[in-house]
Amino acid sequence: MELQIAVEELNTEVKQLQKTVGAKDHMIQTLNQLNEKAEAKARQAEAQANIIRAMQGFPQTCAEALELAERAFGDRLIITNEAKDSAAKANRSISSDETFDILRTLAMNLWPKYFEQDEANGTAGTEFQRETGYYLTFHESAQTNKDPRLLKQREISYDGRTLNIAPHVKGKSGNRNASLRIHFAIDRPTRKIIVGHCGDHMETAGTRKVAK
Repeated sequence: MELQIAVEELNTEVKQLQKTVGAKDHMIQTLNQLNEKAEAKARQAEAQANIIRAMQGFPQTCAEALELAERAFGDRLIITNEAKDSAAKANRSISSDETFDILRTLAMNLWPKYFEQDEANGTAGTEFQRETGYYLTFHESAQTNKDPRLLKQREISYDGRTLNIAPHVKGKSGNRNASLRIHFAIDRPTRKIIVGHCGDHMETAGTRKVAK
């Protein structure tokens, strides 16, 4: 009987030791992951610093700001030809500073909510606005959504797939002629934010009525 009790006590101790070892292994794994992320961020910061050092001057147009963002945040943002075309046609009064800053916040504030956290929840837009001051919406108005032609304008072809770029960030300018909008899609297969429009306010049911 005493031998059996001793064996059971030893088994209990072994199980406790196994749990302790398992907890330490998990901690080591977590620390290694955090270290890898820190090293990746350091490499990214160094690469961005090199881009800034190599600049001859800060962007003066929406298109130039888009080009700089593509170079600085290419590991998180994909800049499509549609975005480049819209930036090239954008109103000259659109702020290049604000254009670059919004693209920066997409890469540095929004991207982690989808690809570094377990799952972005319904508060991503609210958190983004709180952190950056920029208004983010993931859909258009009900009236715009009723118009197939307007919905088609918010679709792009990328990597053999059709992406919806209705989600967009609004610039802060109160100037109607400088109403910057940057439309994008969250693309899980590539772990990137796909920028599909960068420039003037896209046509909506509301702007169409105003135009009349």
